[in-house]
Amino acid sequence: MSANMDDRFAAPDATLAHDRSKHPRLFAVVAKLVHAKNSWGKLANIFNPNHRHDEAHEQAVDRRRAEAADAHRYRSFAPETDGNDVKWYVDGRDYFWAISVALERASECIYIADWWLSPELILRRPPSDSKEWRLDRVLKRKAELGVKIYVAVYKEIACSLTCNSAHTKKALESLCPRGSRGHGNIVVVRHPDHDPLLHGADPTFFWAHHEKLVVVDHKVAFVGGLDLCFGRWDMRQHPLADTHPERVAAQVWPGQDFNNNRIMDFQNVQDWKANQLDKSKYGRMPWHDVGLGIAGPAVMSIAEHFVGVCSPPNRAVFRLLTASTALELRQA
Repeated sequence: MSANMDDRFAAPDATLAHDRSKHPRLFAVVAKLVHAKNSWGKLANIFNPNHRHDEAHEQAVDRRRAEAADAHRYRSFAPETDGNDVKWYVDGRDYFWAISVALERASECIYIADWWLSPELILRRPPSDSKEWRLDRVLKRKAELGVKIYVAVYKEIACSLTCNSAHTKKALESLCPRGSRGHGNIVVVRHPDHDPLLHGADPTFFWAHHEKLVVVDHKVAFVGGLDLCFGRWDMRQHPLADTHPERVAAQVWPGQDFNNNRIMDFQNVQDWKANQLDKSKYGRMPWHDVGLGIAGPAVMSIAEHFVGVCSPPNRAVFRLLTASTALELRQA
């Protein structure tokens, strides 16, 4: 990493960094005691609306974020950069195709953040000719070649949403089972936790990170409004029908990818082939959206943002990751 990047990722509390390096065993004991205390909850938080900004480590992070924002245009977390190549994509067909190209070229790492991610999403159409371009199969190929893949998805409240992030995590992390090539190269974090028993008086209800981004090898990034999930792939013509009585293989939106939320929401998405919406009776709901592809210095800012979500000091996410899967950001 550059010197500037080292500064931005330095420990917010120098004393903690010193204790960790000089007294690692003592530091480990103290850390366990702190986590044990927090696991019982902080009942005082019920009466403290500022409870996420009143501890020393939280205030240290707040100060560093404020200093960075004050130094940037529009108080952004990232600085302005020159020399970026940027391409916009309207609708999912071209956007997902471009992402499929970038993923296939990955040689080091892949970061994906989504509100919803469907492992069975086919990135290129028609599906009958593009089975190898199903998202989970692309990621499996790359993991088997040694590419490290990190995915962060929204952990939904099941009574309100049907996106089933548990299926996303299980489906992706089981692509390379223990003992097989690529095992451990795919890590999925579902965030945030809503369990009040886990966080005591500090649960998070009805909040969702709504980001959609892909970073490949710290060189290419994609951002915008399109999740890698069912219902998002579309063309500029926005066809409403997808019935082919004489040639089923000609369908463009297989299974649950054919959707109309005005009629019915997604159901049992873990069984992606079973769609309760009858194609012969209802049209699909078009999805008109925009995405950007970026190559250049700005990609590192997007990667830094992702790493910041999935690494310390974001303890709520980091505790879900093992030491062997902690992320390291470095200039390619």
